[in-house]
Amino acid sequence: MIEHQFAVPPNAAPPAPKNPRYVPPRDPPQPQVLLRQVTSNDVQAPVSPAIFTPTSQWIDVARGVQIAIYGGSHAGAGAIYVWISNLESGLDDPDTGMFVSNTPGPLTLTGVSGTTVSFEGTSGKGTFDLVTHLFG
Repeated sequence: MIEHQFAVPPNAAPPAPKNPRYVPPRDPPQPQVLLRQVTSNDVQAPVSPAIFTPTSQWIDVARGVQIAIYGGSHAGAGAIYVWISNLESGLDDPDTGMFVSNTPGPLTLTGVSGTTVSFEGTSGKGTFDLVTHLFG
C-alpha cells in the first residue's frame, strides 16, 4: 500500500518500454549438500559425548517441528535422547531430554512407528514411548 502519492516531475524520463516476451536467464544450479549414509561412528547427538554416547539416530520433520531420536548409552546404561525443536521459533519442546533405561547399554534404534521407538540392546529388543517416556 502506498501511503503517499507523488506526481512525476515534469523533467522525468518516460518509463522504459516492457517486452512481454522477455524471459530472464535461468540461474545456474548451485552445488547441494551431498547426502550420505550415516554410520554409527558419524552420529552426533546434541549433548556432550561425556554424558551420552550415541549409536544410531532417526530424524523427521512434521508441520514445522523437527524430531530427532538418538539411541545410545549413558554411564553404561541404555539411553535414548529425544530432541524436539520448533523450526519456526527455534525453541526446544519441553519433552526434549535424555531417558535412561534400567538395562545395560548401548541401545540401537531399529525403527519408529507413531509414538513408539523400537530398539535393540545388550538385553534384547525393546520399545520406548515418546509420550509417556516409558521403556517396554
